[in-house]
Amino acid sequence: MHAAPEPSELRELAVRAARETGALLQHHNVRGLRGLDTKSTKTDMVSDADREAEELLVQILTEARPNDALLGEEGAGREGTTGLRWVVDPLDGTTNFVFGYPQWAVARRRGLRPEPRRDVRCGAWAWHDAQR
Repeated sequence: MHAAPEPSELRELAVRAARETGALLQHHNVRGLRGLDTKSTKTDMVSDADREAEELLVQILTEARPNDALLGEEGAGREGTTGLRWVVDPLDGTTNFVFGYPQWAVARRRGLRPEPRRDVRCGAWAWHDAQR
């Protein structure tokens, strides 16, 4: 197992990834919705914005932490060797996003495998209204 990174380093990465992804989603918000599909039910929607946001999150996290595991809501995933796992929801609130409501966010969590809900060291969200 690799040496544990500093929590502040992980937090800075999480915040940067959330902000950059939030900016991409804001671009989609202004440009208009494209590529709308459904997943498990008619109300479980996914759009090009979700898919592109996940691609960006994966790119940012992979460049900085290539050996960490990753699990993305839209299908991204990889095993890791560090004992750390990033869990990302690139557009938390897709239904709100689709209908033009401003309550949506980029959500991600990083925890120790195999229990991502335990030992969570940091979380970062970038809200649409730019409060964070």
